[in-house]
Amino acid sequence: MVQNGTSTLNLTNEKIGFLGGGNMARAIGGALVQK
Repeated sequence: MVQNGTSTLNLTNEKIGFLGGGNMARAIGGALVQK
């Protein structure tokens, strides 16, 4: 039970990190385009 919960939590953190990185890349790309 604990291992499953940890795996799920880690997977969720990876997804959030991936989405956050994608959003950051878009923000940087948008700033470069505006300049």
